[in-house]
Amino acid sequence: MTQWLTTVSELVTAAAVKAGLGHRLAAFDGDAWVWIWRHESKPDRTTEERLRIRPDSLNEGVEFELSAVAWMESQRAIAANRMVWSQFVRTVDLQEQSTGLLTALAHHLGEGRRSAVALGEHLDHLNKGRKEMVDDLRARGLLSG
Repeated sequence: MTQWLTTVSELVTAAAVKAGLGHRLAAFDGDAWVWIWRHESKPDRTTEERLRIRPDSLNEGVEFELSAVAWMESQRAIAANRMVWSQFVRTVDLQEQSTGLLTALAHHLGEGRRSAVALGEHLDHLNKGRKEMVDDLRARGLLSG
């Protein structure tokens, strides 16, 4: 098990550098190893790329799952996430597929970053519309406060 984790960790680090993602957090959540790249895109908006990697239930391979996440810091209820990429790689193939996997992972990490930014921009739009609706209701006297 340690061998695949070492190989995968090196791949993730190299792919993140290639994708230009910068610093990351890494942790074990009880089920999978998780790498997180967090960006404060605006003072009130945060985006993340989350890469979860875990052995499959038969312990024959490794499952990769990448998602993009965005939320408003002041209103955590305004949030979104999107699955970007998922792939299974047999453990015995990790070394021999490492070059292709590195290229694919770097590509998908970049795609994850773009998806997270797009989600964040969409949340800005939703938040602006919500604020306008509240202001309109207050102007009509239908909402106090």
